[in-house]
Amino acid sequence: MCPSNEENFKKHCGPFETDADTLEVTQCFMRHGAHWAGCYGMPDAERISEIAKAAARRWDTDVLFKVFPSGRIFLVKRKDPFARVVAWLPHTGTYLPNVPDTPQFAALRQDAALLADAHADKLFPFLSNKIKSDFSRFVVDLERYADDAQEPMAAKGMGRFYNRLSDGTPFDRAVFGGDDFFARYYAQKHAELTRAVERIGDGALLLDLHSFNPEPLPCDTDQNPNRPDICLGFNADDTRPDGAVLQALKTHFEQNGLRVAFNTPFAGAMTCPTPTKYTSLMLEINKARYLTGNAPDADIYKLVHVLYRAILLCIPAQTAARAR
Repeated sequence: MCPSNEENFKKHCGPFETDADTLEVTQCFMRHGAHWAGCYGMPDAERISEIAKAAARRWDTDVLFKVFPSGRIFLVKRKDPFARVVAWLPHTGTYLPNVPDTPQFAALRQDAALLADAHADKLFPFLSNKIKSDFSRFVVDLERYADDAQEPMAAKGMGRFYNRLSDGTPFDRAVFGGDDFFARYYAQKHAELTRAVERIGDGALLLDLHSFNPEPLPCDTDQNPNRPDICLGFNADDTRPDGAVLQALKTHFEQNGLRVAFNTPFAGAMTCPTPTKYTSLMLEINKARYLTGNAPDADIYKLVHVLYRAILLCIPAQTAARAR
């Protein structure tokens, strides 16, 4: 194949980005005997395909490759269609510092597992810009208002710093150590979120990602047992997604056999103090759709694909078109 065909490949398979990951991908190929665009004696195409797919999984992105008869391998990393997305996952942590494995704290450990968004981060392997908590929400809940006077859940002992279990039973949070450290941690994480949105600039999409239990917990405000599969939450302000986008999301999920509700059983979406014009969407997934017990089941793979397509509906049309 002549060089002009290689130029056509670059022209029609783009746009591409070249960044620090490119060097890592190149080195990955070199470790398997394949070099970046200009070496002979390559492994067979099937082996190259395996390496490319491994690289794609490692960097949560699309890796395109083509072998030309000249012996040249052309390897590129497709531009990330989700580059303008910030993923906020505040409830995936389960770490309870200083809590011993004794019967005294068994209920606390059980609740920490029950209220965690178990394996929710695995539902979004295609999102690279993720902000997660290192601690259980019982230690510090990043989703709550800093001021208890603004936080409705504070009346249930589940504000920024919990002192009650999901059934209302009090516990001594002094076991975690002083709250000063966790107050600073809370502030740092919210500052990190604000910086991430501002780094992207106007048009950023803030995804507030969670999962929820199939049955209401005693602490839940909404006690309706008929819970949807997907909850889409948003605010009544400038961060609200466009109505057409919300309807497109609802239709997409329903076409894939999922029941959808707006702001039910949970409402609103995370915001941050910035003049940047951004959109915020809370996306909550019923744990019954991807967990058996507390472990991912086979349905998680199908759900990941459904979520991938759903989030493409939220980003600018020109970006989504490149990803197809």
